Amino acid sequence: MCDALTETMSENEDLHFDFMLQVRREGDDFGKDNELIENASSKWEDDFVKVAKITILRPQPDVNSEENKAHCEKLAFTPWHSLVEHQPIGSINRLRKSVYQVSAEHRLEQAPEPMPFFMRLLEKLFKSVFG
Repeated sequence: MCDALTETMSENEDLHFDFMLQVRREGDDFGKDNELIENASSKWEDDFVKVAKITILRPQPDVNSEENKAHCEKLAFTPWHSLVEHQPIGSINRLRKSVYQVSAEHRLEQAPEPMPFFMRLLEKLFKSVFG
């Protein structure tokens, strides 16, 4: 994967991605107590809406440098770095939030013998479910 990324980023044409969302509109019927949001198997019928175009400039020949690798290891992504009204909703996303947080903590942890990732994940999950 690293070789493919290095090769892709060394090409000359920029990369373009459409960023799209399914928007919950005020007045949408999601059932009693938002059951269609809480039930991960329910299908949302709303169309996807393009909200942005993401452009990655190329070439970026240093993408595989040791400095970039070290920097990337310090990064963590979470869709909860947003306005409250834009944050993911539903039971699956509440679980994802805990998993993302524990995963980021695990990657950034400097302790010589950290608690195994799976054990910390279970601990976090139980705390989020049972308080």
